[in-house]
Amino acid sequence: MVQLAAKFGIGNGVGNWQYDEEVGLLEFHFPDGKICETPLETIGSWFEPRNEFLWSWGNEYISEYQTAVAQKAQEFGEQRGFRPLTSKLVWLSLDDAWHLAKVAASVSKSKGVYAAPVSETLQMFFAITDPKWRPEH
Repeated sequence: MVQLAAKFGIGNGVGNWQYDEEVGLLEFHFPDGKICETPLETIGSWFEPRNEFLWSWGNEYISEYQTAVAQKAQEFGEQRGFRPLTSKLVWLSLDDAWHLAKVAASVSKSKGVYAAPVSETLQMFFAITDPKWRPEH
């Protein structure tokens, strides 16, 4: 993640994020007008009131094409009998949710993870797979 912050500004607390589900991109918009984009890969979501992590492959509202990273983590867990990777819903702390997301990123050889605050109680975890600066016009 340190390289993502240094090279692309991802996770440095500056700018805004958004995703475009139709084109399948996660975008990071910065105050200087630059935009970093990466294919949209949803790992899962963490809901604070119940301390629950829902894998993207188990979320009916997330398109299957966005769940490849999470599916690789599920396969990895099945091969090793590790239930937190194979249970669609897991009760754990935010720190442990980060650990699961990092395992998913590592298994899929992603560059890193971004936890996007959706509300005060919900965070979405996205895999950063192939970040690039959008060409300036």
